[in-house]
Amino acid sequence: MPTQSKHTGSEQPHQHSSLVTMRAPARPESVRVARAALSKTLCGWGLAEIADDMLQCLSEAFTNALLHGAPGEDVTVNVRYDGRITRVEVIDGGQGQPQMQAPPEATTDAAPRLADVATGGRGLLLIACLSDSWGVDQRADGKAVWFERSAGDPAQLAAQLLGQSHEVADAAPIGHAERHAASPGFERPSRPSCAQAGP
Repeated sequence: MPTQSKHTGSEQPHQHSSLVTMRAPARPESVRVARAALSKTLCGWGLAEIADDMLQCLSEAFTNALLHGAPGEDVTVNVRYDGRITRVEVIDGGQGQPQMQAPPEATTDAAPRLADVATGGRGLLLIACLSDSWGVDQRADGKAVWFERSAGDPAQLAAQLLGQSHEVADAAPIGHAERHAASPGFERPSRPSCAQAGP
């Protein structure tokens, strides 16, 4: 279970800068607990349209923390929203720089050899596809894998449902860190949902 939760701002945090912090033991069952807490937070802030993608990113980042974090230490999840950008950080006590693995390319002659297929790094690839930007911050006590999404504009979402195209300027991300843009050519579907956040 998360051991700390903190809200800053007014009674309507989706209109002001807000922060929620949760900590959970580094155990597989904590992924479900963290997802439920993030789902409740995003839906409470009126961010249902990005909830599904952020929950999937959280699952991948939290699992990475379980595999590569310091044994016995809790995993911390910070969720920030400034009225435009939602940023999630998953912090663990492990060292090293996670590497995103690109999928091997199949040719017309043969499928990729099993030996050429990396066994890890797919989680970061998924995070790159589902987020606007992401990165890894090295810390004195470990590392933080973070990802950001901008909230969809209601008029744009309505236009998408009507099959119209609208151009929206990129929102400035929160904070300063080495960042990666979303994977080119990937088009995210609009999936407003605040359904159960189980695995």
